Amino acid sequence: MSKPCVFILTILTVWFVCGAKVIPLPDINKPNTISVNSEFLAITDGTTFYIYSLKDFSLIKKYGRSGEGPGEFIIYPNLPLRVKFLPDKFFVTSLGKISYFNLKGEYLDERKNTIAFGASEVFPIGEGFAAISFASEEKKTFLTANIYDSQLKPVKEIGRGELPIQGQKFRVLKKSFLMATAKNRIITSLSEDFIIDLFDYAGNKIYTIKPEYEKLKFTGRHKEIVLNYFKTNVNTRAYFDMIQANVLWPDNFPAVRYLITADKELYVHTFLEKDDKTEFYIFDHNGKFLSKKWFPLTATNPVSTTFLYTIHDHTLYRLIEDDEREEWDLHITGIK
Repeated sequence: MSKPCVFILTILTVWFVCGAKVIPLPDINKPNTISVNSEFLAITDGTTFYIYSLKDFSLIKKYGRSGEGPGEFIIYPNLPLRVKFLPDKFFVTSLGKISYFNLKGEYLDERKNTIAFGASEVFPIGEGFAAISFASEEKKTFLTANIYDSQLKPVKEIGRGELPIQGQKFRVLKKSFLMATAKNRIITSLSEDFIIDLFDYAGNKIYTIKPEYEKLKFTGRHKEIVLNYFKTNVNTRAYFDMIQANVLWPDNFPAVRYLITADKELYVHTFLEKDDKTEFYIFDHNGKFLSKKWFPLTATNPVSTTFLYTIHDHTLYRLIEDDEREEWDLHITGIK
């Protein structure tokens, strides 16, 4: 690798690697999520969040600690803190509550969240919210996509799919249960097929995205990778024998892995990877297909549910650990 070009930006060292602008983030230890708006970039790390200026990437605010009091957070494995930006403030979701902060990172208020036992990721839409929850009927459990009012009271169910766990058996990668919101859109993917429904803020379906798509086979190699993940992951290794005995394997991957809205586009992250890149389908917020692109992203295992990247203003922001320095960097790449 050629020697990186280094120059000084305010108090930060910045260099370029393979076309990406790289910003060292020495404060970050084990990041969980990243989000961005036109002025700020937020990173969550355990029970702490960091707010950076998007102009010069200087640290504006570090906040958070473990606990149940105001401005304190509880997290579980696969339930990290998440920051959602609003026009004049942002909120942080943690187990059982939503905490509000102004854009300086100063604590304002919080409210109790009982959706899915307080474990659901909550998305802003209009004056209310959208989220995935649970419902049970005839001895079966379903994941449901719902709209809630400003007080988190349910208003309308807009979709559902059968929970992958029924009894002792559970299906790995059987279906997608995904949601995203834009300014006046709720977007869901609740199927193993490439089916994405778009709703207005009131829950009226306005379009279904259903392109032609070749299913990706789930092979023996993928099975080995997933089993090794369950065997070695700190949150699952104690239950590995039970998992191995009760897992049901799919024939194919779901078509959709992750949804992200940015600017006026919907980015659909698939499971197809090639040459250290991942396939994305891009649509507008009315469901019109715009393009298919390959972004410099790969997953460590097929069952990852959190992704250390986000997109804003046709720019890809990724968190990547530098193994030699044992520090995290922010990689910034323009999307052409």
